[in-house]
Amino acid sequence: MKNLIIYIIFLLPLFSCNKNGAISFRDTITQKEHDISDMLISKNGLESRKLEYLIAEDFDHALAITDSQQVVFDKTIQELQMVNTDQFSGGDHLKQAAVPYHMALKELYLYPKKEITWQKKLSTATKQDKDSLQHELLEIYKDKQEYYQNVYKANEAYVLAVQRFNKGHGL
Repeated sequence: MKNLIIYIIFLLPLFSCNKNGAISFRDTITQKEHDISDMLISKNGLESRKLEYLIAEDFDHALAITDSQQVVFDKTIQELQMVNTDQFSGGDHLKQAAVPYHMALKELYLYPKKEITWQKKLSTATKQDKDSLQHELLEIYKDKQEYYQNVYKANEAYVLAVQRFNKGHGL
């Protein structure tokens, strides 16, 4: 019995370290989502600045903001792809759910580049061309719904992967 207690006392820190490592791994992955959220929904984030430029009909600056967003998305996706998953069961599954989720977000939030380009054309178009351009812009808006659906599906898979990882590691 005494040996069993010593054995348990010896192994307890090992399990604790593994749990802390799993928490750290999970937090590394989920922090990327928080970083993207800050860019998109914070008061002074890139998305807010892009909207301000669009309201002012400053399409060139709005397009420049989408370029900045692309850099942030690309960096985030690259960092996620480089995360080492070898130490944790379910880590690769979590990573493989996080990457497509962030890629779907990127596609959705960079799609406005197409919209802005058409809005810019529309703002300088002749009356004759405006009807055609407005119709094409409407089609672009309709196409955007598909990108939302992709984000919903990828988010569902990502949330499920986080839950499974947490459950698998007792978090």
